[in-house]
Parts: sequence; C-alpha cells; structure tokens
Amino acid sequence: MITATPITSNWHESLGQANANIVENVSFGRGNAGDIGVGEGFNQARWGDPFQASATAGRSGLGSRSNDPVAGIVLETPFNLGTLRHYNWTIALGSFGTGSQLDVGFSLNIDSVSQGPYSLTTQLTVDETPNNTTPCPYQPSPPGLCADSISFTPVGGGDTFTIGGVIYTLEIIGFGTSPANLSNSFISQEGGISDTNLWAKITAADPPTPAPEPAPLALLALVLVGLGLAKRGNK
Repeated sequence: MITATPITSNWHESLGQANANIVENVSFGRGNAGDIGVGEGFNQARWGDPFQASATAGRSGLGSRSNDPVAGIVLETPFNLGTLRHYNWTIALGSFGTGSQLDVGFSLNIDSVSQGPYSLTTQLTVDETPNNTTPCPYQPSPPGLCADSISFTPVGGGDTFTIGGVIYTLEIIGFGTSPANLSNSFISQEGGISDTNLWAKITAADPPTPAPEPAPLALLALVLVGLGLAKRGNK
C-alpha cells in the first residue's frame, strides 16, 4: 500500500512581458477589480493587466490543487497527482505571462513506513496568443478569439527511492483526463478557466537496479584476512 501525503506546491521563476505584474503563491478568484475570492483551493501564479474593455477581463495565470492524500498508488501505474488550472482571462498586450516553474512536494507512506520528502519540478510554458491572431494556431477557437497552449517539461531527473531493495524513480508524465490520453500540452480557451489532471508514475530503473548492499564475498574475504593476521600475531 503506497500513499502520497502531504502534497504541497510552490510556484517560482515565473516570467512574462514588461507589464505582466507577476504574483506567485497566491489564491484568489477572477482578479478583475483586485485580488479577490479564495481561489477554490488552488495555489497560483498570476499575471496580466485586465483588459477592462472586455467582458472577460481578469488576471491570467496558472494554479495547482493536489489530491491530498493520494492513496492506493500502484508501482508502474500512472496516478492522479492533482489538478492544473489555466486562468485565461482577457489581459492587455504587453502584460502576457510566458510560464512558471512548479515544485510538487510530498512524502510516500509505503506499508506504514514514511519515505521522503521528495520534490518534482516542472517547467510550464504558456503561449498566450493575441485574440487577433489569424489563423489561430490552437483549435477549436471561437471567431475573433484565439485559445492558448500550456506545455510542460520536467526539470532534472525524477526523485529516486527504494522499495524492497530496488531503486525506483518518481516522475511527472503528462496532462490528461485519464492515463489513456496523456499529453505534454493542453489547450485553454479564451475568456475562462481550463483544468487538466497532472499524472505521475513510480517506475523501476531500466534495467531494475538493486539498492547497494554489502557484498557477501567481500565480507568473507575481510574475515579471512583478519583471521590470517590474528594467527600471524600469535606466532
């Protein structure tokens, strides 16, 4: 029985245009007239100058909400780590965000034994397209609007640990509604919010690598050498 808990998130190194006005690790709602609301439990990185001439004005950005705890994790099988949200409200030109790094931290409870904490870092890149982009590269998009794209790239290798003397790697493997349709990107429609699940997996090293243990033959050799030295000393 493997359970991931507690699960935390941290946004950092967010980037954007000159007037992006980036804030990290906040939680609020639409953010049209200010940083309002509770944000439905999403930890967020937000940016942008709301375009007040639009009915869908608000601050754009990214949010993360974990499925804490995640119980019943099976080795070599994808599990749902939580929800990634894109806030695609209408913002002014020159205030677009281009992405942020997300750290997901947690410990693993393996047969009532805690291991960790571990941390996985993912670079999330946002392609915020102007609504007058023709043709819009991301479809379907309503007339006069253009959807955005969010993609991810793991930063560094996945964390490693041992179960039953075997080394395993923990890594984020994609976005999607289920393990059958995982992708490294998703499309977010203009003027609202879009959610996707964030999936991870515990995988044995390929080929499986036993955890380092003392070599029995080497230990036996040391014992024999010790006995030999002891005999010499008694002469």
